[in-house]
Amino acid sequence: MELIISQIRWPAEVYKRVKERAYQERKSINKMVVELVLKALG
Repeated sequence: MELIISQIRWPAEVYKRVKERAYQERKSINKMVVELVLKALG
C-alpha cells in the first residue's frame, strides 16, 4: 500500500460542503475527502 500525504488548499465553498456532508454522515473530513477522491477515480 502506498501512502501519499499532501496539503491541498480547498476553495471555501467546496470545503464547506465537504465538511457539512462529513458531519451529516458522522465521518471525519479526511475520510470523506478520501472517499470522494476514490469515487471520482473509480
